[in-house]
Amino acid sequence: MDGTPDDASVAIRDASPRIITIVCAVLLVAHVSLRLYYGTLKDGLDAVALGLTVVGLSPWIAAIIKSLKFGGIEVTFQEVQRQVKEQGLELRHTRFLLAQLIPEWEVRHLMRLDAREPFVMDDPAIQGQLQHLFYMGFIRSRAHPEQRTGFLDKVPLDADVHEYCEITTTGRKYLKISREARDMISAPDVGAK
Repeated sequence: MDGTPDDASVAIRDASPRIITIVCAVLLVAHVSLRLYYGTLKDGLDAVALGLTVVGLSPWIAAIIKSLKFGGIEVTFQEVQRQVKEQGLELRHTRFLLAQLIPEWEVRHLMRLDAREPFVMDDPAIQGQLQHLFYMGFIRSRAHPEQRTGFLDKVPLDADVHEYCEITTTGRKYLKISREARDMISAPDVGAK
C-alpha cells in the first residue's frame, strides 16, 4: 500500500459533515416531537435541542466562518484546518523518509543482529551493507566498541556476524521507530487527501 487513501475512505471523509448533520437533524426532530407529544414544547428550546443544532451545523459553520469570538475565547476554524492539513502532510512525508532511511535488506540485517538469529556473512555485498550500518551508528564492533573503522574488513566470509559486531542502542531505536513508520505507511490513511 502506498499510503494514499482509497476511494471508499475519501467518500466517507467527504460525507462525514452530511452524516453528522443528518443524524443531528433526525435526533432533533425526534426530541422536539417527544417534547410536543408530552406537552413540554411550550417551555421553549432546551439544552438538548440547542446542542443538537450546534453540533449539526458545526461542520458547515467551520467551512464558512473564519473565526468565532464568544466571550474571551476566539476560535479560528479555517486557520486550524489549514494547519492540521499541513501537519498531516509533513507527518506523512516524515514517516516515508524515516522508513526509507536505510534499505530493506539492511533493516533485515539489523533485525537479525537484534534477534540473535544465525547470521552468516555468505556474500561479499553484506560487508558493505554492514559497513553502512556501522557508519550510521546502528552497529559496532563487539571486541572493540570504540573502534571507528576497518573491523569489518577482518570478518571472514562464512563467519557468524554476531561474533564480530552487535546492534547499538541507536540501532534498536531506529528499528522500533522504523517498524512503526512502516506500519503507518502500510495502513490506510483516512485523513489524507
